[in-house]
Parts: sequence; structure tokens; C-alpha cells
Amino acid sequence: MSESGQADLIIGSMVGGRYRLVRELGAGGMGTVYAADDARTGLQVALKVLASERSSGPEILERFRRETRAVTQIGHPNIVRALDAGILDARTGARVADPSLGRAFLVMELLDGEDLHARLRREERLRPAEGVAIMMQVAAGLGAAHAHGIVHRDLKPENVFLCRDGAVKVLDFGLAQVEGHAAAARVTAQNALLGTPEYMSPEQAAGNPVDARSDVYSLGCIMYELFTGHPPFTGRSFVAVLMAQLAEAPVPPHACTPPARIPAALEALILRALAKEPGARHPNMAALQAELSILDLDAAPVQPARGPDAPLLLVDHTTFDDGEEGPTTLYQPRLADLAPPPRAAPYAAPAMARPRPAAEAAPSPPAAALPAPSRPGAATSPPRRIVTAELAAQPDPLPRILDEIDPPHPRRLDLTVILALVLLAASLAGLAVWLLLR
Repeated sequence: MSESGQADLIIGSMVGGRYRLVRELGAGGMGTVYAADDARTGLQVALKVLASERSSGPEILERFRRETRAVTQIGHPNIVRALDAGILDARTGARVADPSLGRAFLVMELLDGEDLHARLRREERLRPAEGVAIMMQVAAGLGAAHAHGIVHRDLKPENVFLCRDGAVKVLDFGLAQVEGHAAAARVTAQNALLGTPEYMSPEQAAGNPVDARSDVYSLGCIMYELFTGHPPFTGRSFVAVLMAQLAEAPVPPHACTPPARIPAALEALILRALAKEPGARHPNMAALQAELSILDLDAAPVQPARGPDAPLLLVDHTTFDDGEEGPTTLYQPRLADLAPPPRAAPYAAPAMARPRPAAEAAPSPPAAALPAPSRPGAATSPPRRIVTAELAAQPDPLPRILDEIDPPHPRRLDLTVILALVLLAASLAGLAVWLLLR
């Protein structure tokens, strides 16, 4: 039985007059996918069969037909290839013409490998060269789809298939927007937010018309996940993720925890693809593919910033009462003293800093680099301990930095604190008198 609750076709049986079922590849709420031998060609194919209750629904059947039209029209090496389609009699498995008598099926080439989601679950992150090579092929396939007036609208790692021979195929055009088909437009209007929110463009999330730049945004979300290990926006609910897609800016990959080790040009490309306004993104897949092709992937990765410009230093990970993992919130502490002062600034002499052990003692700077002594009577500010550049470069500088930035001037009590102390003393004195008079 499939997850849809319908009886599956029998393994070994002949369906559609030419396809002998070999094994089940997967099942879900929409139906079941089988590996089958094509008696006419001798090739093994993938046979996708809708659940019988799905085949009777006009909207679901239209989505299935839309996928068939899309993959048949495109005919590109990076798009899964459709070979046949029709209706199977629910009792005999024979091909029939009336959809009300059976179940819709689609025959596609059988792919050997795994989808991108499975690869990311196993490896979490990809190397820049590997990720860019995959995205180049995806962009090429989507560019061909856009040239035929087809916008995918459901790009996600599960719909990118990595073949063992190195080819990359884009799958599942069931939510595609096909230009010039009125029935498809009606289904879209009634189901405007069908899709996966983590990879949905802002205009699609808002229910607005979409074009090829919507797929550019979705591909940007996938690229972000390839190198950070997670999509740019997550949340506890469908609505929470949609709101983030509409209003929040993504954290730059190099500022994630742990940071993505990718060149600056690749990071800039990803963030451009993730622009909220479609006009700020790459205008089409050809432009994105051209920019990917000229990247210097041997360039040094972007380094996380240190000092007051560091975007992320503190992490707050939430676990809810029911045990479900919540979002990770990233904070930036506003401590101006985290940055080392200019090398020649007054009162920045090494003697002001906390002494270091002899084994860590730094060599004395050349005489020319020492600050000039101040003139007698010149206006000066109170000296304070400083954070050296060496200290700021430590992997986790925050605890030591907080210990270093305390200025040596005496602390003054606030008037509110003094008043509170006076009231406390008066209360204690009244309590003592009451105890003596008892």
C-alpha cells in the first residue's frame, strides 16, 4: 500500500501495454514511482502514477498535465526527460483515454544517483568548486525552461538530482507556471502559495506574479544552503518563514556560525540572487551562469570580521517547552572598545596593557613606531587599558576583551544608588528600634 491509502500496482505486471513494473522507487501522498522495463525499447524507465483519488481532482490532474507538458517541451540535458504519459485503467492497468476511468501516469528517464537534499544531509556543506559546478548545470536547465515560458516555482534541494555520471537534472515541474495555459493560470490563482517557503521568492510568498527572476531567488537560497548548511531563512511555521522571506535580510554566509569558507565574489553573487527586489537580482539564468563561470574559486575565503564591525559574536539558540528546536538568533554586542586602537594613538603604550607571560612576550616595536611623548600642559584624556591587535585576533576574544577594557578611573555612585542605600539604612534602623521597644 502507498501512503495515499490506495492499492499499488502489482510488481511484475504489465501496465500501459508496454511497461513491466520492476520495483517501487518511492511513494507519497501524490502517488507512487516505480522502476519499469520498457518492452519496446528494452530500457528501464521511471513510471510515476498518481493515486486514484488524486487523478479524479481537476486541479491535481492539471498540475500533473502541466508537469508533463513542461518536461516534454524543454528537452534539455539538465531537465529530466519525459518519454510517455497517459491514463491507466484502475482495474486492468491498460491504457485508456477517459481520466475518470483510471489513474494518470508519466514515464520519465530513470536516473541513477541521489538528490541534492540527500547529499547535504550526508555532507552538510559542499566545497565551493563542487557547489558551483552543480549550480552551473541547474542554471543551464532552468534557462532552457525560461526560454520556453516555464517558471519552475518549486526549486529546492529535493528537486535537484545528482547523477553518478556527473550530470545534474532538475525535477518536478508540478507547480510550474506555463505561459499561455489558461487552466494552469486558474490553478495558480487558487493555490498561490503552493511551494516550499524556505526557497520561495518574496513575490511568490506575497502571491504576486512571478517570472524567471523568482527562480533566480530560489536558486540563491539553494546556493546559500550549499555553503552554510542551512537555508537563509527558517522558522517554526509556514507563515514565519514567509514573513522572513518578505522582510528580513539574509545573514552573509561568512558571518554564519560556523562561517562559510567561500570567496568574496561567490558570496556577493549569492547575496545578489537573494535581493528582495527582482530588479536587483540577476535578470536571467544566463547572467547568473555567466557570473558563476568566471569566479576565482581559489581566492581566499571571506574572513569573519573582528572588532566592532563583527556582525556576529553572540548566539542564542532556542529550545521550546515541547522539545522542538527553535530559531537561532544572532546578536551583535555594541562594544566600541572591542577594536584595537590605532598603532600610534596616545596612551597606547604596551606598558598599559596587562603583562603577558614571558613565553608570549611580543618583540619591542621599532623606535620609529613608538608614540611621541605629549607636551607638558597638553590636554589629555584619562589613560585606559587597551586591547592589542594580537589579543583581538584570538579565536574567542570576548571573555578576555571584557576583562581588558575596564578603565582605571574610580567608580562613582549614581544618585539613585545613594538614595536606595539611605532608605535601606533607615529601614534597618527603624527595625532595630522596634525590636528594642518590644
